[in-house]
Amino acid sequence: MPVCEDFEGIMTTDQVHWLHLRVGECTEHRAFVYALISPIGRFKPGDVVGQVRGPFCVHSSTLPATYPLRFAESVAGPIVSAVITDPCPWSPEQPMLYTAEFTDGELKYDLGGLAIRRFAARGNSLYLNGKRWVIRGIFDWGPVADSATWRQHATVRVVRRLDETLLSEAAKQGVLIIEQLMARKFHGELSHRGRFPALAMALFPEGLAPPADAREQAPNLLLAQRISHPSELGAWAHVAWMEAEAIQQFPNLISTIPVPIIAVRRYRGDSLAAARAAIDTLQADLAPIGQFAGYVV
Repeated sequence: MPVCEDFEGIMTTDQVHWLHLRVGECTEHRAFVYALISPIGRFKPGDVVGQVRGPFCVHSSTLPATYPLRFAESVAGPIVSAVITDPCPWSPEQPMLYTAEFTDGELKYDLGGLAIRRFAARGNSLYLNGKRWVIRGIFDWGPVADSATWRQHATVRVVRRLDETLLSEAAKQGVLIIEQLMARKFHGELSHRGRFPALAMALFPEGLAPPADAREQAPNLLLAQRISHPSELGAWAHVAWMEAEAIQQFPNLISTIPVPIIAVRRYRGDSLAAARAAIDTLQADLAPIGQFAGYVV
């Protein structure tokens, strides 16, 4: 494996031996994955030190393959990396996952689950694996359902508090999650959040901006900003998050927002099915103004 030179902005820390696997170059035919690690000096570039295996999916049968995980050097420090041929992308319909592990010669390290998904904001739309995708989300209120139930209703789960059990189960079931950030300290935390396939977006409250290097910390995570007026949008935001009332108040200014808009309406119901119906009502109510990148109740 050749020496890699494209790792500007990747962070490391003295407290860990490795950082989570990231997806670098990715096409329909191959995906380059890597993890920045602490020095394991007895290896030389090209040595096989582990493996990536997959895909695995709880909703369908797969034929997992094994890909060697090799030691290499980069401008950011030592890495382990692998090339996955004919990668299977993760989606809510088919949540394909890969596993990875490597050894430093003494201990084995489990790098956890890896998903190859491309979730991006371009123009006024969101795209999942290259296809336009509209978010239909529900706040995680009242009745708490498991990830399988959320998947049945084809909805994105909007939560205030995350734990790894929730994120791991959502990744297996195929449920995307938006996190409403509450704390004021994010340095290093976004990088940790970015390792979870199910976490698609981090929502910042009004008046609170992320660190300057937020996009580099978590390249697989979209950053959303809650705004009440189009002029409040920060240059860092991938997505604008607006209450339906604000959208209706400034219909002539909505077209000036250069990023996808997610329309929000507070709703309290007694079931996920009722909330899902409320999403359709919200979309219909805003149709005279335009079509938006997402609808959340």
